[in-house]
Amino acid sequence: LVVYDLSMLRNRKVINEIHIAIIGANGSGKSALTVKFMTKRYIGEYDPNMEDTYCKQITINGNECMLWIMDTVEGSGKSSSRYVSWADVFLVLYSVTNRDSFEYAEKLLKEIHSHDHSVCVRPHIVCLIGNKIDLDRYRQVSKNQGAIMATMYSAKFYEINVTEEYSMVKNLFRDLIEEVIISRDRISSQRSPNSRVWMNQRVTDEILSNEGTQNLKSVIGRRPKSPSVKVYDTMKIKMAPSIHQKKSSGLKILKLFQERYRETS
Repeated sequence: LVVYDLSMLRNRKVINEIHIAIIGANGSGKSALTVKFMTKRYIGEYDPNMEDTYCKQITINGNECMLWIMDTVEGSGKSSSRYVSWADVFLVLYSVTNRDSFEYAEKLLKEIHSHDHSVCVRPHIVCLIGNKIDLDRYRQVSKNQGAIMATMYSAKFYEINVTEEYSMVKNLFRDLIEEVIISRDRISSQRSPNSRVWMNQRVTDEILSNEGTQNLKSVIGRRPKSPSVKVYDTMKIKMAPSIHQKKSSGLKILKLFQERYRETS
């Protein structure tokens, strides 16, 4: 699933492309965090078996960024290789009210750390996030325990509440994206840019032509090692055809978006 705002692409020549994988135990708030960042809304119910990828165009300190956000599903034999070799930023979530989710987060941190030199050959950022701090009376994991674990695996650490303040979520993503851009600027003089770092004018023109939907398919199709992507037009609040499938599968938030749209229209 891709949430794509075409209006922000006009007259843009250079776009930083950043891949963000949101991982963690089921029920830790991965989908809620993703949708909160994409729409500024909190939605509490999702299909726990659906793995989606979203796209959002933003500007940070004058830098145009195209964010690809993978909302992952854990278990059922899924391999971590699908995001370990893909992501520039890893957001490892756990619920402060669930000790098991915290231990699962440590397992994920170990996997990422063990692949640092074999698969994650480019600079990347790892962030451990304790969610649901609004339920502090049910807390099973202290803030200090989270901070200690993050330090052990050279990860950043945040505690958040996805249900309330959008600014908390916005600042989290903004801080991490800024760090990616700074890191890339630091090494840009040492090697030539690749498709992950920039998009040329021809690609931008392709996205903008024909309202972006048809040519967007060919552009996304050229991205190596990307997860399956479905296009979602927020301006019209309807689903465009799937890029890789003739028939779109059920999407965890489409119906909820449509219901919210009908309520406000």
